[in-house]
Amino acid sequence: MNKRRCYMVVAECKEKITLREANSLFNNYIANKSRGHCVFHDHFLDIPGGIAFFEINSKEQEESLYMKNELPNWELNIHPLILSRSASGFVYQLDYTSSQYG
Repeated sequence: MNKRRCYMVVAECKEKITLREANSLFNNYIANKSRGHCVFHDHFLDIPGGIAFFEINSKEQEESLYMKNELPNWELNIHPLILSRSASGFVYQLDYTSSQYG
């Protein structure tokens, strides 16, 4: 099993669809529990797509991030994070960043 770590997923639809359609598709992607625990997500206002942060606890969960059955014709950029190793670590990092740099 991999060490626990948070990953950032930036997803952008490469087809012309409405933001509402894109939001629904992205919600289906993040709702898939095989990808681990979705700690945070939001949708883009200017393009069809969104961002999500997942706590990953296994190689299978990590691999599932790259499976985009719910998002055909989307581009996914996926990155492991240095400081956010868990959901609680992600929340701590949000608070720290906001208090230090806000």
